[in-house]
Amino acid sequence: MRWTSLWLLSGVLVAQAVEPASPRADLPLPSIAASGGLFFHDLNGDGYDDLIVSNPSAYGVFLFVPKERERKNLQWDEGWSQVLREGKAGDANSLPLILHADGSRAEVVATDKALSITGADGALVALTFDQLLKVPGPAPKSPQDSLRSWHLKPGFTASLVAAEPLVQDPVFVDWDAQGRMWVVEMGDYPFAPGEKTKDGLVGQDKVSDLQTGRVKILEDSDGDGLYDKATLFLEGLRHPTGLASWKNGVFIANIPDIFYAEDTDGDGKCDKRETWFTGFTAGNPQHLVNGFCWGLDGWFYGANGDSGGDIECVKTGQKIALGTNDFRFNPMTGVFEIEAGRTQYGRWRDDWGNWFGNNNSILGWNYWLPLRDLARNPDLAVRSTREVINNDKRIFPVSQQLRRYNNASAINTLTSGCNAMPFRDVTFGAAATNALFICEPANNLVTRQVLDYRTMPITSHRHAEDADNDFLSSEDNWTRPTMARTGPDGALYVVDMYRLVLEHPEWIPAEIAHGLDLRAGQDKGRIYRIAPKDLAAGPAKVDADLIASMQSTNGWRRDMAQRLILEKGDTALVPELARVVENTAQPAAVRLQAAWTLRGLNKLSDESLRLLLSDAHPHLRAQAVELARSRPDLAPTLVGLLADDHPVVQRALALAAGDVVEPHRTALVAGLMNQPNLSQPLVIATLTSAKAALAALTPEERKSWQQRAKAAPAASAPAMPIITNQNPDRQKIVAQYAGVAGLQGDAVKGKMLYQAICIACHTVKGAGNELGPDLGTVAAKPTEQIVEAILDPNRAVELRYTTQTLKLKDGRVFVGLVTDENTNNLSLRTGAGLELILLKDIAERKNSNTSLMPDGLEALLKPQDIADIIAWIRQP
Repeated sequence: MRWTSLWLLSGVLVAQAVEPASPRADLPLPSIAASGGLFFHDLNGDGYDDLIVSNPSAYGVFLFVPKERERKNLQWDEGWSQVLREGKAGDANSLPLILHADGSRAEVVATDKALSITGADGALVALTFDQLLKVPGPAPKSPQDSLRSWHLKPGFTASLVAAEPLVQDPVFVDWDAQGRMWVVEMGDYPFAPGEKTKDGLVGQDKVSDLQTGRVKILEDSDGDGLYDKATLFLEGLRHPTGLASWKNGVFIANIPDIFYAEDTDGDGKCDKRETWFTGFTAGNPQHLVNGFCWGLDGWFYGANGDSGGDIECVKTGQKIALGTNDFRFNPMTGVFEIEAGRTQYGRWRDDWGNWFGNNNSILGWNYWLPLRDLARNPDLAVRSTREVINNDKRIFPVSQQLRRYNNASAINTLTSGCNAMPFRDVTFGAAATNALFICEPANNLVTRQVLDYRTMPITSHRHAEDADNDFLSSEDNWTRPTMARTGPDGALYVVDMYRLVLEHPEWIPAEIAHGLDLRAGQDKGRIYRIAPKDLAAGPAKVDADLIASMQSTNGWRRDMAQRLILEKGDTALVPELARVVENTAQPAAVRLQAAWTLRGLNKLSDESLRLLLSDAHPHLRAQAVELARSRPDLAPTLVGLLADDHPVVQRALALAAGDVVEPHRTALVAGLMNQPNLSQPLVIATLTSAKAALAALTPEERKSWQQRAKAAPAASAPAMPIITNQNPDRQKIVAQYAGVAGLQGDAVKGKMLYQAICIACHTVKGAGNELGPDLGTVAAKPTEQIVEAILDPNRAVELRYTTQTLKLKDGRVFVGLVTDENTNNLSLRTGAGLELILLKDIAERKNSNTSLMPDGLEALLKPQDIADIIAWIRQP
């Protein structure tokens, strides 16, 4: 149909386009519709006319959202608010012009399944409804073009060491002692064959030949630093997430198992496979068990993935509930233990035995309180066993900011953080001294933090060079870094899954997911090497002289040397290892790892430990305390370290005290507790060792010690406001605040209101408690949506923000949000504040579907108050 008016001007007949009337004059059109070029037609068959716009300045396809299908959390209000495509005229995804620059209008005809657009020149373009209903994205780049898309820091260079068809969908890499790179490929992302979303709305229409989890072995056959040969070690896996070399094979994380796989005949293919641990919960592939990281103690450490499980240990017969914890296992014995967690993807340590992890919206946690130490004092309740290293979540992507599928306004803030990994070499100089690299695949970058060891728990800050940019960022929207780790040659290896769609369709509205190619990029993948320009690519193979490898500044080489020595139980190397420990000219990290290797061989002498306990390097002193904690002859030396004021040493003493023989245990505990400026975390660490010492105290002393452990941190937020008057008709209340959008907010007043009412549960600009969403991530949402979230919080509450009801054995009942859980207790945020509840005191525990955020905030906030708060959270 064509809309045209004819009129006579100076004897010339002129045709001018007349735009079709909107089917709903009471609803606003998208802003680009003001320039004309509109066509209304029901594209998805739901009985409502959708909107196609194409004019000389812009184009778009907008589905109509009726009132009953409004989804405020997706910014879908009634009207043409569901955007399938939108952009500037002439770009790669633009539509044929409906309205031309001269004011004439193309003829547009709709059939049952297609749209035909005929221009003034008679050229006809046909677009099927299926094409119009798909969500287009930017085109993929070739490996070389993608390489050129990286933004690097001065003095650094990027090279492409592997790409398709050698690798596809890589998410994890490691090397073996032969120098081969092992690659984990999650080819079955987002779905393994037969899987679908929980609501069943988005499944797999077809199964691809590449739709399988795989492990490959890459080799550099000519020594030029580029991998040129790939061997498929194992396929048919279900969402594999990580691996680690052990003896002649590898451990692989593959739902629901961790299994050992080996090539026994040397052809590069797995022909031996045995399950060690099973029972890890299956589910969304972004939330599965993953790992592994080699610990100084000779155990492998893994991450929970946010899914947990009831673990059966095949080798030992153990049955362990993983719960909200991470884990470790001993590759010699098969013993499995829980660790303080919970990490979503990637639990890693630094050279000094400190552990870090994160989740999609947290830069990093430092796991500062080991569960095995906390469990010594089951009456001790703690707020958390981990602390956020930095609340500053700013990132600086250089790629085009595309509309997100489920949170369109979350930009320039961390949303997909993974693999918070310390850099473990000296090859980058000041650029990576104490550096932690964190991948952010949603924003196509790797960000950098600098760890501050002068605080305990450990904190971090942005590098001085990163004030307005990140260490590594790409202009290519398909670039998806999932891992950035130190390689055997001291370079940073970046694993790029290279996909168009990163979000799992579990969190993409089905209406949009059906129009996406969820597997676009399944046949692609890249691995990059980032290094200073003068750092030559070196062989990854470990030197046959394991002592030489142990003396490397490279953390990966030391780990591999230690692993090989412990695998073989090679006690012939003990004298040489002891000389490394005692050689003060060696780097501290080298001496420390040699000491732990001797410990693994049961050959670490008291003399070597005494030397380390008196060393000038605080991390050597701290780890020497850990190594000496169960040695009676060294107990007096440990007591002598009470004058050491470095936080890492004080923490080590506090935790070690519980294993020290009396009377030195009590001397350590009392000596630490009597320090007036001992921080609260160090008080808690000391009290894990103090169960016996508490019994020897007077009632007044015992009460004083326990109160110091329970004291709130200095920056603690006030308790949540208590609402005593609320109207159950929440929609009516929301309607009464409809005018907030028209009010001018005062950011200064809004800040004060935030601090009085919101800070107990929300962070913004780095301040507050992160129980509910960070308000910075919702600031750009429509005012009406923010108002509704404040006044009717239970309308669209996320599961992680729902409350639990706890009934205690003494009859008391608490309702709140569990913010942390460990072997001793859980932390429950209630309307009155934070409650630490011992697990042994809980009689009954139930989940609910209500938000911790209370109904009735209209009793505290007038419309102008909400406008002021919104002005504050939106202020840059």
